[in-house]
Amino acid sequence: MNKLISFRTHLVLLVVFGATITACSNSDSSSEADKSSAPTAIPIESVPFGEPGDTGVIAIAQGYFHVKDALVQSDAKTAQAGATMIVKAIDPNESDESLQAIREDATYIASAKIVDQQRERFSALSEKVFVLLGESVSLPATVYRQYCPMAQENKGAYWISVSDQIRNPYFGDKMLKCGEVVATL
Repeated sequence: MNKLISFRTHLVLLVVFGATITACSNSDSSSEADKSSAPTAIPIESVPFGEPGDTGVIAIAQGYFHVKDALVQSDAKTAQAGATMIVKAIDPNESDESLQAIREDATYIASAKIVDQQRERFSALSEKVFVLLGESVSLPATVYRQYCPMAQENKGAYWISVSDQIRNPYFGDKMLKCGEVVATL
């Protein structure tokens, strides 16, 4: 009789354990399916910077923020479009070396079709645009310089934003909020 009770107890425990494992694995697989089929929504900066059709420094900044937001979304085509905005904002015959350097970085990003390649060059573009904006007399919004210590293979990299909320362009949704505000303009 004790063997029968022991057998029943083990059988009940086995059934309960099996049901628990099955329920957990079904829950995990359905959530994985939900994750893979649902697009990841990453908010894009809604703060306007200047007016549509602005030229000069503001147009460069608008293109830059377009690139940054696209890289947050891991969207290579939109990053190309933003970089093209920068290229168009700078005269190819411009004599200012810093503007030509910005145009060169933007041209590279506009021609790169892979987000990781765009992100590599985005660091250099960010540095140059930050200096350009810092030299500007007045800006239509506060600009935040942000930093991620893990970007560029743990070398760290900066970017600029018109929001103090961290939206990391170097990792997108993988590490969306990795970084900190280090300066403002």
